[in-house]
Amino acid sequence: MPYAVLVLFSYLLRECHHGLGLHTVAVRGEIVTTSTQTAVVLAAATLDALNLRIVLGGMVLGQLVQVFMHLRTLKREFRVRDATSSVQIAEETGGSVVRFSRHAVPVIFGQAFVIRGDRLILGFMSSPAAVGIYGVAATFTELLWLVSNGVGQVAFKRSTETGQGRSSDRHRRTALVVTALGSGLLCAAAPWLVPFLLGDAFRGSISMIFVLGVAALPMASYQIDVAVLNGLGCMKRAGVITGSGSVALGGLCAVLVPLAGAMGAACASLVAYSLLAILARMEIKRTSMDEEAKRA
Repeated sequence: MPYAVLVLFSYLLRECHHGLGLHTVAVRGEIVTTSTQTAVVLAAATLDALNLRIVLGGMVLGQLVQVFMHLRTLKREFRVRDATSSVQIAEETGGSVVRFSRHAVPVIFGQAFVIRGDRLILGFMSSPAAVGIYGVAATFTELLWLVSNGVGQVAFKRSTETGQGRSSDRHRRTALVVTALGSGLLCAAAPWLVPFLLGDAFRGSISMIFVLGVAALPMASYQIDVAVLNGLGCMKRAGVITGSGSVALGGLCAVLVPLAGAMGAACASLVAYSLLAILARMEIKRTSMDEEAKRA
């Protein structure tokens, strides 16, 4: 529970940094958290004291370090801005913030289900061992999302400032190329990497890494495009798109998991992510056409 609270707090602080245009500082916070957690685990393993409590303690410590770092940075940033800016910003009431944000709630819950729903359904319909094997594949391939997640933050800010849906197309293409290259490298290294890091018991995850590695590309496209839609204020449309992907994932998992187990969940994720990418891209193109029509 303390970890969950700290994760939420650090997430809000990172979003504040992104909103101020301090993207490098925001990403640095995540790197610091991961580095701290890894250092705790490696130190405990070296001392032959590694156990679940140590791991959980390291997770909490990593988030605490990020929160402290971000609070210190924001305090310094606000002090500078207060001294140099004459712009007065009106305070928003809590109710107005909730009313403005309510359309983003379906997007957040939908994204949470799209990311974790496959494992929940797999656990309900299969064995804990299958979930463990699948979780390894998902963990490796979710690393490929980091680039698009970071670019999505930049695209969100840019679309908010410019009001244009295609203002981040160049960054989007670069992110997709990097994600594709990373996917290829991961798939090539997986047959060696998984046994080396986790042992032969997890070899079953290699075939799923191939599928989820491909699925990372449409997920990257969706992440960037939906960030642009949110930046343009099209939260209802983003919610409909994400909801469609959630329904597709749930339905496909219900059908494919009994037939193919964990591989069925991987294939369901690939189809659902592709649907998300297609719908989000179509919405971006439609929004851009509306913008051109208005200018004409």
